[in-house]
Amino acid sequence: GCFEAVEAKRRLIEWAARSAASQSAVPGQPKVDSADRSRDKISNPSTIGSVLSAASDAELTAASGPTLWPIIATSTIFALMHWTYGMSSFPLFFFALGLGYVYQRTHRIWPSLVAHLLLNATSMATLWYLVTNPSK
Repeated sequence: GCFEAVEAKRRLIEWAARSAASQSAVPGQPKVDSADRSRDKISNPSTIGSVLSAASDAELTAASGPTLWPIIATSTIFALMHWTYGMSSFPLFFFALGLGYVYQRTHRIWPSLVAHLLLNATSMATLWYLVTNPSK
């Protein structure tokens, strides 16, 4: 959620700067100057609330919709945390991609926690079975 919040704020600031630039464009003046000034003004935390209240739901969705880099970053961290498990860190990276996708769509941690718990329980049950029933 942290990386997603950073991305949403970055997109919102860009959207607000584009919005302000298109509304205050004066013929004969380049839009880049007003966009830069708007970005400086919008990046101030006290003005973010006014931008949010002025934006429509569709504009906010477009400005802060889902993105892929937070899922990839957290999946990489998850896989690196399991690096000492050997080659299992590679499939765990893809497992984490799925968990990240579920979290991004639902904004609930419980489905990911339950899936992680089930994977760990399955691994432990398999290990228990292999230890108690050695092959002959």
